[in-house]
Amino acid sequence: MNINISGKKCAGVIDAGKQAAVEAEIRAARERAVVPFEQRVCRFLQMLHESEVSAFSPWEKELHKIVFDSRYLLLTSKERKQVFDKYVRERAEEERKEKKNRLQAKKTAFRELMDEAKLHSKFVPNHLLSMKNKF
Repeated sequence: MNINISGKKCAGVIDAGKQAAVEAEIRAARERAVVPFEQRVCRFLQMLHESEVSAFSPWEKELHKIVFDSRYLLLTSKERKQVFDKYVRERAEEERKEKKNRLQAKKTAFRELMDEAKLHSKFVPNHLLSMKNKF
């Protein structure tokens, strides 16, 4: 690995990176002009889903998962943030509902198990009753 302390070799790498970013933005601008907005949003949302973006993380924490995907540049900076915020709100609500449904299913299964065993919710096994007096 050759790294020049004066920064001359690093500057060349940074300039190449900047040039690549500018070229990618130009290509994306051309595509934004041709592809309808709804389709671009759909592809951006698909990217968010495929990247497994967390519904409970801020934009800054999830950015590293999506920034190098070509679909990232399909929207302008402002549009990306707005679509991301909406996606996260909707996804968080879905996850809350899923969690609530899973909990309800577990409670139902437990009640059915208790009914099959002919036990009620106040049931305490004998060995636990004897321990109660020791404490």
